[in-house]
Amino acid sequence: MTEPHHDAKASDDMQQARATPQARLSPIWIVPIVAILIGLWLVYDNYRSRGPQITLIMNDAEGIEPGNTLIKTRNVEVGRVEQVQLAEDLSHAVITARMEPDTEALLRSDSRFWVVKPRIGKEGISGLGTVLSGVYLQLEAGTADAQAREFEVSDQPPVAPAGAAGIRLNLISQLGNSLRPGDPVTYQGYTVGRVEEADFDTQDQRMHHRVFIESPYHELVTDSTRFWSASGIDLRLDADGIRVNVESLEALLGGGITFGVPEELPRGRSVEPDTTFTLYADEESARQGTFNRYLEYVLLVEDSVRGLSKGAPVEFRGVRIGTVAAVPWNFTATQPDSRNGFSIPVLIRVEPQRLGIENQQV
Repeated sequence: MTEPHHDAKASDDMQQARATPQARLSPIWIVPIVAILIGLWLVYDNYRSRGPQITLIMNDAEGIEPGNTLIKTRNVEVGRVEQVQLAEDLSHAVITARMEPDTEALLRSDSRFWVVKPRIGKEGISGLGTVLSGVYLQLEAGTADAQAREFEVSDQPPVAPAGAAGIRLNLISQLGNSLRPGDPVTYQGYTVGRVEEADFDTQDQRMHHRVFIESPYHELVTDSTRFWSASGIDLRLDADGIRVNVESLEALLGGGITFGVPEELPRGRSVEPDTTFTLYADEESARQGTFNRYLEYVLLVEDSVRGLSKGAPVEFRGVRIGTVAAVPWNFTATQPDSRNGFSIPVLIRVEPQRLGIENQQV
C-alpha cells in the first residue's frame, strides 16, 4: 500500500523540476555591455594619452583666449590654453593649459614662456604673423633636471636663449636713465650683449640693471672694466680740437651701455658671473672712477671759490694728482672772529694711482 504513495511523490518532484526555469543571460544585454566596455576603454585611453596640465602666471592676459591660444616651440604646437581666470587676490591672471603628450621633457624648472605678438622696436618689426593667426605663447625648454608645472609668462621675449654661452652681470647706478630690456651693450661700437632687466630700488634709490654679454665677448670683461651709459654720440672739445665719437646706430637712436678698460689700469683678471659693477654717466666719469684709492685733505681757502666745483682736478705743476670732492665741505672748522680771516673749507682727494703708485697705503 505504501509503494504507490512513493511513486506519486517522485512524480511530483519531477514535474516541479520541469516547471522551474533556468537562469540565462538574454542576448539583448550583450550590446549595451559591449558599448559600456568600449566607452570605459575610450575614457581610459583618452586619460592616458593626455599631456600634462600646467599653470601660467601673467600680469595681463590680453589676447589670450581659452581654447584658441596655442603654445608653441620652434613653431610647433605643443599645447593649448584651456582656461583663463583671475587670481584670488586679483593681482594677476592665472592660465590653465594642457600640453601635448610626451612633452614632460620641455617643462623644466628653468623653462621660459613669453607672449608672441606684433612688436615695433629699435630692432625692427616682429610678430607680424600673429596679426592673422592671433597671439600665442612661446615656450623655450630649459636645461635643469627638476621639472615644474607652474611658470611665469613674460611680456617680452628673452634677450638670450637658455644655456647660451656668455656671462650675466649686475650694474648699479644713480642715473635716471631710460635703459630698457633689450637695449644694446657695446664694445668699441660693436654690439656684444643686451640689457635683460632694469629695475629701480626704492630702498637705496638706485637703478639696478642686469646685462648679458655673449660669448666670446664676455672674455673682454675683467675686474678693471668700467661700464658707462652710451648716448650714441660723444662730442669733445679740447686742446687737440673737436672729437666726435659715434656709437652704433641702435645706441644712437635709443641709447645703451658700453664698456672698456681705462688706459690707466692694467687689463685685469676675468670675473665670475653675477659680478656687480658701477654704471657711470659717461666715459669721463668712468675713467675718473677708476681711482678708488685716495687720501683726503681739507683746504681752507681764504679767497673766492667761484667756479670751483665738485669733480674739478687737483694739479701739481700741471699734472693731475687728485679731484675736488666737495665745495664747500662743511663749516665745522674753527673760524676766526674777523670776517677778513674767514676761510671756505674744500675737501680734496689725492689719488696716488694717478702717479702709478698702486700699492700706496691709504
